[in-house]
Amino acid sequence: MIFKILLFCSASVNADWRENFKEFGDWVLRRAETLPAACQTMNDEFFPAFLADAKNKAYFCLAFEGKESDEQMNSVGEVFRALYCQDSADLGYPCSPDSSLILAKAVSVLPDRVMYGIEVSLGISTRRRPKFIHTKWNISHSDPEFDFTPRSEEVDIARLTKNVACGKADLLRDAWVGDLGTQMASKGGSENVHIAITWCDERFMTDSPEQIFNRVGFTIYTSPDNEADALDLKYFYHWDRDNLRSRQVNSWKPFLFSQCCSTFVIAP
Repeated sequence: MIFKILLFCSASVNADWRENFKEFGDWVLRRAETLPAACQTMNDEFFPAFLADAKNKAYFCLAFEGKESDEQMNSVGEVFRALYCQDSADLGYPCSPDSSLILAKAVSVLPDRVMYGIEVSLGISTRRRPKFIHTKWNISHSDPEFDFTPRSEEVDIARLTKNVACGKADLLRDAWVGDLGTQMASKGGSENVHIAITWCDERFMTDSPEQIFNRVGFTIYTSPDNEADALDLKYFYHWDRDNLRSRQVNSWKPFLFSQCCSTFVIAP
């Protein structure tokens, strides 16, 4: 109830949904007991309040633990979170965490949590379906030693995190985008991947499924008029630790190309 009061009293009626997402997403991230609960609150209260009339659109909420600095390479060459979104020339509008029509980001400093809001047109359900299992197969065979080798031979392994692959989020993201981009390329040859987010956490390797999934929030919102049309979206997104599809800690077996990193993608 407190959230609803804040939602309706503080929000600017004319504000872009992304600006409100940042404001209320931060508020929810600071107070939610778990990240699944945080995304569920956004799904139950924020999206219906601001986007009830959003026709032919769906909105993803993806939340996980992390710091803003995870997106930058540290002093020993590690990157723990990496983002890709489709080139603005293909979309027709800018694509960045701060200005894109498809992406909003809320960050809570205490505790360290990040939440993304992603807008998707339901029109993608009329497009050719990506074959995510082919991409996973290709990645696992193109770099089978991904989990066991550092970024480069020049890296001082002694200064890295315990697992040498945990700081290679950008490389894993590029592998997903590169393979899916080739698979989904248009006749003109341009890559056709909507978004990809890779984040890495060493605890993925040892924690139970329940602990892992409490560190990741995930929901999809559509207006009531679009619920039937949104069912086909399941063919166009993939999260390699999706608790909606598997309760196993390594839900993509036997493709163990990364045990401490996870990637969420939407294509085309």
